[in-house]
Amino acid sequence: MQANLTAFAPRQNAIDPKRFLAGVMVGLLAANIGTLYTIYTRWGIAKGMSSPDLTALRFGIAGVLTAPILISAARKNWGVSSPNGECGSPFHF
Repeated sequence: MQANLTAFAPRQNAIDPKRFLAGVMVGLLAANIGTLYTIYTRWGIAKGMSSPDLTALRFGIAGVLTAPILISAARKNWGVSSPNGECGSPFHF
C-alpha cells in the first residue's frame, strides 16, 4: 500500500499595506525621537541647561510627538475590551 504524500507549498501571507505603513511610520517616529533627544541634549549642554531641564525636554518632545497617536487609539478603542475580556483597550490588538 502506497502512502499518499502531498507536498504543501508554504502559505504566503499577504502584507496589509496600511498596517505595514503604520509600522514603518511608528518606527521612523521612534528613531526621530531618539535623534531629536541627542541633538537637543548637546544643544542644552552647550547652553547651560540643567539635568531636570533636559529631562523635561526629552519627555516633552516624545509626548508631543506621540500624543496624536494615543488620542487616535483612545478614540477608536477606549472602553472596548478584548474579545476574550482580558486587558481592555491598551492591550487590545
